[in-house]
Amino acid sequence: MRIGSIGCDFENKDISHVLFRSTMSLLDYDLVLWDPSFLFDDYSADSRYPTYGGYKCLSNDESIRFADELKRRKTELDDLLENGRPLVIFVPTPTSLYRWNGQTTYSGSGRNQKSTYSVEKFDLNDAIPFSTIETVASEGDSIEFRGDSIFKIYWDRMKEYHFFSAYFRSNIGKPFLFIKGTEKSVGTFIKTKKSFILLLPSIDPVRNTKKESREISKNFLESLLDLIKKLQTETGDFSLPSWSDRYKLPGEKDQVNVISEKEREMNELIKIISKEKEKLNRLREYKLLFSGTGKSLELIVKKVFEEIGFTAEKGKIGRDDLILSYNGKVAVAEIKGLTKSASEKNAAQLEKWVMEYLSENSIHPKGFLIINSFNNLPLKDRDKEDFPDQMLKFSEHREHCLITTIQLLGLFLKVKETPDHQETLINELFSTVGKYPRFLDYKEFLKIDNQNGSHDIKENKAN
Repeated sequence: MRIGSIGCDFENKDISHVLFRSTMSLLDYDLVLWDPSFLFDDYSADSRYPTYGGYKCLSNDESIRFADELKRRKTELDDLLENGRPLVIFVPTPTSLYRWNGQTTYSGSGRNQKSTYSVEKFDLNDAIPFSTIETVASEGDSIEFRGDSIFKIYWDRMKEYHFFSAYFRSNIGKPFLFIKGTEKSVGTFIKTKKSFILLLPSIDPVRNTKKESREISKNFLESLLDLIKKLQTETGDFSLPSWSDRYKLPGEKDQVNVISEKEREMNELIKIISKEKEKLNRLREYKLLFSGTGKSLELIVKKVFEEIGFTAEKGKIGRDDLILSYNGKVAVAEIKGLTKSASEKNAAQLEKWVMEYLSENSIHPKGFLIINSFNNLPLKDRDKEDFPDQMLKFSEHREHCLITTIQLLGLFLKVKETPDHQETLINELFSTVGKYPRFLDYKEFLKIDNQNGSHDIKENKAN
């Protein structure tokens, strides 16, 4: 099988790279792969007015060439499909350019005469050779498979290499890939009269080494050709005319009804599974309290405080991480994910935020130093002091409350399990001077999976 690709960087000797602007015919190939993402980069902007309306604006000459070459390529791709050969398109981020529409108006005369060139907007999606599609720019790699089993083997082999650059505004064809937990499709299968089009999420086979790139390209090509062979076998080389649907074979209608009912049941089950997966993902977010750092740690700490009854506000940029309020009491929090223990430097930073809040608001807030210490280690290996003695005097003198994020998790789970303890536990936070004394043993509130050493929050305590 001869394979041609446009705009794809596959390191594979069986894939021939074709420039969109070249005269090399796509009809020379049995399969065409196309990533339109960089199509506009092949054309030069006008030297005087390189942009218009925020988009590239082609020169007059380039506008004419672009129109001619686009028409030629679209005709070739239509012919490719008409001849029973498949087309694979990687869905690009939607964008646009402006091109000269062939109209020029003149004003003035002689040396003062001015010419004005009229331009028109062209959307990248309009280059794709079938019914108009609308996509929405959106990037990510959380893709969920929900489709016919024929696509499952391909996806299982290649899912770690795909990412989406856009999703379809409305479903077309037979979608089988969706943004996780949503109904927004990012991959679909479209049957044409004599062939089919696969619209797949983006793929970037280029890696740090050529060996890695070749391996990805090899896996992709083998997986894709296996899928195409199955699709060609299943769909056949013929298609029935629409009028044939008026005539029913014995048992055909019953079989159609059975399939429709099973598909309805499957779709309902898929929705239920998606919701349950979303619940599981939300539950697992709490594990960031003993594994996270930076922004993710700050966000989950904020969420936990809000769920146990606090009002939590993000501090000013470059200032305290959180400002916490509860029943008229105020605290400022410094949150850190560390690969070592806390230090006096962390406590000094917290005290700076306390003093600045006092100066600006005439209210002396409680200082919470919240640390995920030794966060690169499994919990069982964190056997050193989180708040060493050399920093305790400094914090105790300033009445800081020192608490680890694992202890905060224990407090959160306790409040969820027994809401009657909420007031007592929160008041203890405000009254603690030095190290917070509760929830020091994570085994009391985390379930330990001894088979693989992982740690899971008990579901009955966090729901």
